[in-house]
Amino acid sequence: DRDRRVLGVIPWGKAERTDCTAEDRLRVQVAGSPFAEGACRLAYHGMMRGKPVVLKSFKAAARDDHSREQYLRQTEVSAIAAFLAETFQRERRPPVAIRFLPCHVVELEAEGGTRRYNVEARLPEGEFVKFCNNMGYWDVDRAERCLADFCKWTHDVTRGYMMVADLQGV
Repeated sequence: DRDRRVLGVIPWGKAERTDCTAEDRLRVQVAGSPFAEGACRLAYHGMMRGKPVVLKSFKAAARDDHSREQYLRQTEVSAIAAFLAETFQRERRPPVAIRFLPCHVVELEAEGGTRRYNVEARLPEGEFVKFCNNMGYWDVDRAERCLADFCKWTHDVTRGYMMVADLQGV
């Protein structure tokens, strides 16, 4: 819980290019232990600019798995998913809102070198539900039909190039 020099902040939806950075000095607090673990990343509670955030770090130990490019790629994936969700909302008007939290990359000076995180706002209060994942699991008791329609629509509208899956939230 100390001031850390932020080496780079790449805001989602603000930068004209995804390979640019802005240096800033701000207080970032990162919990010492993760509160959740996914297949690829660890999630930490934190505070940034006085607001609660979630900081996500890749689990892999290989150096390339913690490269700036890896974190920027995740930010781009989130931005694309958000764009597709907004388009689906306008075109299909589903009964429930499908939204993705904006995220960005933060690089912090840390003991032993630079630490990178994907950072996003904390989810609103409510019960967290994992509706589906990218391995084919669906919580059929809790997932609305429009979520499956959205996943298929993303596949169709991108002509099979990608499919948004791993839907979760409150």
